[in-house]
Amino acid sequence: MQAQGETLREVAERYRKLSEGSGGDMTLPTPLAPGALGEKLNLWTNYFKINVVDTTKVYRYNVDVTASRFEDIGDVTKTHLILTREPVQGGLRLVYREICSNIVRHCFSQEAGLPNWATQIFYDQHRLLYIMGRRIDDGNGCITATYNLPKDRLYHPFKVAKLDITFSGEMTLSEAAIAQLSGSIAGFKDQDSASGFIEVSLSKSCFDQSVELPSEERKYLCYSKNRIFMRKPQQAQDENLPEMKQLLLGSKKSVELIAGSSGRPEMALNFDAEKGCFLKPGPVIEIATNITHMKDQNAQWRPDQIDMLHRVLKGVLVSASYGDQYRTFRIDRIMPTSARAAQFQDKDGKTWTIEAYFKDRRGATLNWPLAPLAELKRGGHKSHFPLEFLTICEGHVVATAKQTPEIMKTFVKSAAMVPEKRQDAIMHLIREQEVGRDLIADARYQVDTRQPLEVTARLIPRPLAVYSNQNQAPIAENGTWRKPNTSSFLRPMEAGQWAFFVLSDRSQRSFDANAFTNGFRADCLKRGIKIPECGHMGSLESGKLEWAFENLKSGNFTFALFAMDDQLKMQDELKYMERKYQITTQNIKLSTATRILTGKQAATMENIVQKFNVKLGGQNFAIRRQAGSQFTNELHNGNVFVFGIGPVEMLKDLDDSGYAKMQNLTLGGPKPAVSGPVPPMASDGMKRDIKPFVLSYAGNFGREPGSFIGDFLIKQADVNGARTSGGLLLEAALDTLKNCSGRTTAPTRFVIYRSGTTDWDVQDILENEIPRMQTVISQTIGAQPFKLTYILAHKDHNVRFFRKNIDRNQSAAKNNVGPGTVVDSNVINPNHRQFFLNAHTALQGTAKAPKYTVIYDNANLSMDDLQAMTYDLCYMHQIVNLPTALPSPLRIAAEYGDRGRRIFAQYLKTMDDSRTDFNRDLEYRFADVFKLCRINA
Repeated sequence: MQAQGETLREVAERYRKLSEGSGGDMTLPTPLAPGALGEKLNLWTNYFKINVVDTTKVYRYNVDVTASRFEDIGDVTKTHLILTREPVQGGLRLVYREICSNIVRHCFSQEAGLPNWATQIFYDQHRLLYIMGRRIDDGNGCITATYNLPKDRLYHPFKVAKLDITFSGEMTLSEAAIAQLSGSIAGFKDQDSASGFIEVSLSKSCFDQSVELPSEERKYLCYSKNRIFMRKPQQAQDENLPEMKQLLLGSKKSVELIAGSSGRPEMALNFDAEKGCFLKPGPVIEIATNITHMKDQNAQWRPDQIDMLHRVLKGVLVSASYGDQYRTFRIDRIMPTSARAAQFQDKDGKTWTIEAYFKDRRGATLNWPLAPLAELKRGGHKSHFPLEFLTICEGHVVATAKQTPEIMKTFVKSAAMVPEKRQDAIMHLIREQEVGRDLIADARYQVDTRQPLEVTARLIPRPLAVYSNQNQAPIAENGTWRKPNTSSFLRPMEAGQWAFFVLSDRSQRSFDANAFTNGFRADCLKRGIKIPECGHMGSLESGKLEWAFENLKSGNFTFALFAMDDQLKMQDELKYMERKYQITTQNIKLSTATRILTGKQAATMENIVQKFNVKLGGQNFAIRRQAGSQFTNELHNGNVFVFGIGPVEMLKDLDDSGYAKMQNLTLGGPKPAVSGPVPPMASDGMKRDIKPFVLSYAGNFGREPGSFIGDFLIKQADVNGARTSGGLLLEAALDTLKNCSGRTTAPTRFVIYRSGTTDWDVQDILENEIPRMQTVISQTIGAQPFKLTYILAHKDHNVRFFRKNIDRNQSAAKNNVGPGTVVDSNVINPNHRQFFLNAHTALQGTAKAPKYTVIYDNANLSMDDLQAMTYDLCYMHQIVNLPTALPSPLRIAAEYGDRGRRIFAQYLKTMDDSRTDFNRDLEYRFADVFKLCRINA
């Protein structure tokens, strides 16, 4: 068990001592022959073959561009900005890339004897520079030059730039060299170098025109070597998005090593299309009046209009221009005061309003004097500007976190591309970006863009859903099924005293609470859940939420069902109260409850009841496979322990009081050394050197071996420590399993799925995380032998599979590849045990099949075993009768991670100084009511 206050660094050291001498083979498993389970079918991919036609020597350099606002670059780092290392996004990222590109190009045009820019130099406008033919540093490893920058809007406010080009390695690009690329950890670097060079050279024409042409003639917005957008919207409907936003068509590409169809490894271009959401460039006042519907120049702006502007415009890069002045800033906030009301004193002590100052000193009369001001930030300085003097710069990507759920639904629907439209967009972008152009012959390779690569896939047979009395429900082709009418849940639970609340600050007399609770109870009884009549029902104002929980606790209520007014955003607060008072809750929108009563969403009540039974610790159904794999039988017998590790989430955006409370929570314990940029300073001068991470997990460690529950931990760590924390999480889960009454059989097989890692984490996982897990398992089950399988799951790739005969008159669900589609040849890495598996039905857009890579397996599972096991796990989510895209333990772990992040934020808002053990206060394993239930269903 983890000691209280123990950091991940200390945990790692404890595990290291425990596992010393355990040894073990920590190499990646070798590839296996493709599986045979299921019917074969041929699919198109979005891969394009790369033909390497000659042997080429390529030299790689790292680039740093440092800019200064002063004429002497000097050594005063406060006046410097390393443009190639700033983690900027949106419009400012485009500005920095253009500055870097111009400076590097200037260097190669001014210095004698350097290679030709057009045919031998490939620069990604950031940190990577590739030179063909020969080295340019004369063997000393570095070129340094300083340049005075022209007085141009692009470079403002910088006056001097320093360029450092440092040699970082060489490689040979040839068919023979590609064939020798290995699957070892060291081989990742060789593959990355070859891929990086080809990716940069493929984007060269886009990079060049983005600086050579006048801004109004440019076609592309280049964010990286792999992500490029068209500047103009492609369709008329893209102009009709809310809040002055637009969709731009773009490409995401990568060059990868694949198995190919010839029997030897080859390089291929993976090219995908996407639609990105951008804020339209233009005058800020036009956008502000458009989204707030403000037409009267002399009217006061309401608080809700100002809040809306703040949400849309915070963080946006704008240019401020008036008279002959021009500067760029980021909007830090929209202020609740106007140019007519806001006052300041100049250096002579005279008091001005901002409206009067601009009119008298700048000769600018405001048309919107009552509009809110923008607080702009550049460096450490803040200034206040009228909106009508600001213009939104091009290229601002709209952040998902800043959008309302309603707006996000509109964006997602508009940005989705059905398979046939995605194929059209891919070929259109390939032509636009001249991917197959003859110019690439200078780099000694050619991309065959005539048609994408074809692959042989298989359709794995679907399993069966099993309910009470072993009644089976067949699963349809689209992955859905219905519970047999004569069956109840497989393991229905018994509910205690419960209450129902309409949570709203408005009168909801028209809502029939009695009819809703009766309908809910009837559906529960129909499915075998024993539930008494509702013990209390009524309306509840938002400000009385904790009062209600206090009364529920004192009245021995164990469950509360809420119908929350759609205008209230109190889900996080509600779930924190659930954990604090250990009373199970379920929350639905009031509008949803109303539609259920009118019969428009009858199926939704079924999902509510399925959630309810799982929250109580029940199991709705089991998944069984009749042939092809014994996994489901072993799972339900308790012989297999399946564990999912969710993506690592760092707690961000804590305010000063939040950081102070974090410091208080960790007093007395050593702080780990952290990597990365130095965090900003809080207002009290204290460095924000704490990086709290939410680590989530799920597994079958409850009462029923065939169902999954989850939990989370909040720990201090650097990024690498957080990404390889599986031993700590497994220890917590197995400790719960060990103390679980009703589980008499100790598992002998352990299957681990992890998401949210990169190729560069594999070495740490093999050398550190897996040995720790083996130690934890041995401590739990004793001396008996066990088998371990460890699989990485990835969705952050761009690989797509398409049916060969698409009917353009059919829906996305019909034209997408179906559930159970598996690919384990041609486009997989030739050195890895790998497969793609599409388990779900994509109802809009184009399906993306997760990629699975086996990095450890001493159980020696066949590809059929691995694929059938993974596919069956996708059907075990229990809440809806259809498969999820990822195996249920991973999906459930991610849900617990999100819950942990949210209730921890609520905890910091409400905690007092007496609370210092947030792990025990928040983690579900320390709550007797919740530790064996999937409370986050």
